[in-house]
Formats: sequence, C-alpha cells, structure tokens
Amino acid sequence: MKPKKIAQALSITEGFLWIAALLGIKAAHMQFEEKGLLIFLIMATYAALVPVTLAFLCEGMRYLIKKQMESENDPTH
Repeated sequence: MKPKKIAQALSITEGFLWIAALLGIKAAHMQFEEKGLLIFLIMATYAALVPVTLAFLCEGMRYLIKKQMESENDPTH
C-alpha cells in the first residue's frame, strides 16, 4: 500500500476514534443526573481514554509517514 493511502486511512480512522470518544462522554453524561459528578468524571475519562490514545497514535503515525515521504522527495538526500 502506498504511504499516501495509509495516511488517508489513518486520518479517517482518527476521525472515527474522536467520534467514539465523544459518544463515550455523552453516554457517561446520561448517567450524570442519576449518579453524580464524580461518577460522571470517572466514566467519561474511562470512556474516552482508549479512543483518544489511539487517535494520538494515528496522528503520530501520519506525521512519521509525512516525514518519510518528504525525505524520499528531498533532492539532497
């Protein structure tokens, strides 16, 4: 697979991960009235932790692919 296609796939994946994090926070917010602020904060943190971490990993991989593509196109390389 070409690096540009991989970067595009990572970008799409990152978008879905951010949506998953927001949905997790929304689900935790639905419990806010019933269980209180502390439980909401714990649930929201837990629900968003994995998707946000994976989204940042996708961003890092896209950055590395971009740097690799730039170094391959660098005439002084």
